[in-house]
Amino acid sequence: MKSKIFVFALLLLGLSFLAVGCGQAKKSATPDQSGAPAVNPAASQTADQTTKKDCQGDSACFAAEFSKCQPSEFKTSFGPGGTYIITVFGLENGKCHYQGGVYGSDGKLLTPGLECNLPPAEISSDTFGHFFGQDKSPGQETIRAKQDKLQQDYCVTKN
Repeated sequence: MKSKIFVFALLLLGLSFLAVGCGQAKKSATPDQSGAPAVNPAASQTADQTTKKDCQGDSACFAAEFSKCQPSEFKTSFGPGGTYIITVFGLENGKCHYQGGVYGSDGKLLTPGLECNLPPAEISSDTFGHFFGQDKSPGQETIRAKQDKLQQDYCVTKN
């Protein structure tokens, strides 16, 4: 029972970090069979059309791509049967469009995810660290408060 509570707490923690600085979602996206969020082609006409870089579980790869708002994807195992996925679609209407959440093997969200449109000037190493809870440590309260505010201002929850 304690392990189930721990996994659920980790899941909620991961989702809260995912949203760092997200913007009002402008398009609908759903995961495909692989669990990766799919892009609505009609809605992404203004997005950077470069090839999406697959960073798998390589956080350094993803941090480099995310910092430039380049189309990319980060995947890592999350709890039993879950995969934490963050997908950056690129710049849309002057904002970095990305989304993330924890997906099951069937490609469906296990818990609510987030979809964000963040002004590129707001992307920082703090934003990336917020995805993984680096601002939960003592002394990081100011960083966390700023990232929580960005999440509130620029993200929407997806079910």
